[in-house]
Amino acid sequence: MGADALPPDRRNLLSYVERLPRFGPRDAYVWREGVRWRHRTYVELHRRILSCAAILRDAGLRPGDPVLVQGPDGADWVESLLGTFWAGGVAVPLETGTPGDLRALIASRCAARLFLAPAG
Repeated sequence: MGADALPPDRRNLLSYVERLPRFGPRDAYVWREGVRWRHRTYVELHRRILSCAAILRDAGLRPGDPVLVQGPDGADWVESLLGTFWAGGVAVPLETGTPGDLRALIASRCAARLFLAPAG
Protein backbone atom coordinates (compact mmCIF):
# COMPACT_ATOMS: atom_id res chain seq x y z
CA MET A 1 0.00 0.00 0.00
CA GLY A 2 1.55 3.31 -1.09
CA ALA A 3 1.49 6.52 0.94
CA ASP A 4 -1.27 7.89 -1.30
CA ALA A 5 -3.54 5.03 -0.24
CA LEU A 6 -3.43 6.06 3.43
CA PRO A 7 -6.31 8.11 4.83
CA PRO A 8 -5.42 11.84 4.83
CA ASP A 9 -5.25 12.00 8.64
CA ARG A 10 -2.58 9.27 8.79
CA ARG A 11 -0.06 10.52 6.26
CA ASN A 12 2.54 12.17 8.46
CA LEU A 13 3.83 12.86 11.93
CA LEU A 14 2.29 16.33 12.09
CA SER A 15 -1.15 14.78 11.54
CA TYR A 16 -0.45 12.65 14.62
CA VAL A 17 0.51 15.74 16.66
CA GLU A 18 -2.67 17.47 15.53
CA ARG A 19 -4.77 14.56 16.83
CA LEU A 20 -3.14 14.29 20.27
CA PRO A 21 -5.86 16.21 22.18
CA ARG A 22 -8.43 13.61 21.08
CA PHE A 23 -6.86 11.16 23.52
CA GLY A 24 -7.52 13.51 26.44
CA PRO A 25 -6.13 13.02 29.92
CA ARG A 26 -4.77 9.51 29.32
CA ASP A 27 -1.04 8.97 29.66
CA ALA A 28 0.85 9.50 26.42
CA TYR A 29 3.96 8.10 28.06
CA VAL A 30 5.44 7.27 31.43
CA TRP A 31 9.13 7.42 32.33
CA ARG A 32 11.33 7.15 35.36
CA GLU A 33 13.55 9.91 36.75
CA GLY A 34 15.64 8.49 39.53
CA VAL A 35 13.20 6.79 41.90
CA ARG A 36 10.20 8.78 40.69
CA TRP A 37 7.79 7.89 37.90
CA ARG A 38 6.66 10.76 35.68
CA HIS A 39 3.60 10.93 33.41
CA ARG A 40 2.66 13.09 30.45
CA THR A 41 -0.91 13.10 29.15
CA TYR A 42 -1.78 13.50 25.49
CA VAL A 43 -3.21 16.95 26.19
CA GLU A 44 -0.02 18.01 28.01
CA LEU A 45 2.13 16.58 25.24
CA HIS A 46 0.20 18.55 22.62
CA ARG A 47 0.43 21.77 24.65
CA ARG A 48 4.18 21.37 25.17
CA ILE A 49 4.83 20.67 21.48
CA LEU A 50 2.88 23.78 20.46
CA SER A 51 4.66 25.83 23.14
CA CYS A 52 8.06 24.71 21.88
CA ALA A 53 7.04 25.59 18.32
CA ALA A 54 5.89 29.05 19.42
CA ILE A 55 9.17 29.69 21.24
CA LEU A 56 11.13 28.70 18.13
CA ARG A 57 9.04 30.93 15.88
CA ASP A 58 9.40 33.83 18.34
CA ALA A 59 13.17 33.26 18.22
CA GLY A 60 13.08 33.74 14.45
CA LEU A 61 12.72 30.21 13.08
CA ARG A 62 11.59 30.17 9.47
CA PRO A 63 10.27 27.13 7.58
CA GLY A 64 13.16 24.88 6.61
CA ASP A 65 15.62 26.32 9.14
CA PRO A 66 17.77 23.74 10.95
CA VAL A 67 17.54 23.52 14.75
CA LEU A 68 20.10 21.67 16.87
CA VAL A 69 18.32 19.43 19.41
CA GLN A 70 20.54 18.02 22.16
CA GLY A 71 19.67 16.27 25.38
CA PRO A 72 19.11 12.94 27.05
CA ASP A 73 16.52 10.57 25.65
CA GLY A 74 13.20 11.40 27.24
CA ALA A 75 10.05 13.46 27.20
CA ASP A 76 11.72 16.85 26.77
CA TRP A 77 13.77 15.61 23.82
CA VAL A 78 10.70 14.16 22.08
CA GLU A 79 8.77 17.40 22.65
CA SER A 80 11.67 19.49 21.33
CA LEU A 81 11.92 17.33 18.22
CA LEU A 82 8.17 17.44 17.53
CA GLY A 83 8.00 21.15 18.37
CA THR A 84 10.73 21.79 15.81
CA PHE A 85 8.77 19.87 13.17
CA TRP A 86 5.53 21.66 14.09
CA ALA A 87 7.24 25.05 13.69
CA GLY A 88 8.47 24.01 10.24
CA GLY A 89 12.09 23.53 11.24
CA VAL A 90 14.47 20.70 10.41
CA ALA A 91 15.68 18.93 13.56
CA VAL A 92 19.40 18.17 13.75
CA PRO A 93 19.66 15.68 16.65
CA LEU A 94 22.85 15.63 18.70
CA GLU A 95 23.93 13.10 21.30
CA THR A 96 23.94 14.33 24.88
CA GLY A 97 27.74 14.22 25.11
CA THR A 98 28.45 16.09 21.87
CA PRO A 99 31.35 18.43 22.71
CA GLY A 100 30.89 22.15 22.20
CA ASP A 101 33.46 22.40 19.41
CA LEU A 102 31.78 19.62 17.41
CA ARG A 103 28.37 21.17 18.08
CA ALA A 104 29.67 24.50 16.75
CA LEU A 105 31.06 22.80 13.64
CA ILE A 106 27.75 21.04 12.96
CA ALA A 107 25.84 24.28 13.52
CA SER A 108 28.13 26.07 11.09
CA ARG A 109 27.88 23.38 8.41
CA CYS A 110 24.09 23.18 8.49
CA ALA A 111 23.63 26.93 9.17
CA ALA A 112 21.67 26.32 12.39
CA ARG A 113 20.95 29.50 14.31
CA LEU A 114 18.85 27.87 17.05
CA PHE A 115 19.80 25.27 19.65
CA LEU A 116 17.48 23.39 22.01
CA ALA A 117 18.97 21.74 25.09
CA PRO A 118 17.89 21.09 28.68
CA ALA A 119 18.33 23.93 31.15
CA GLY A 120 21.36 23.72 33.33
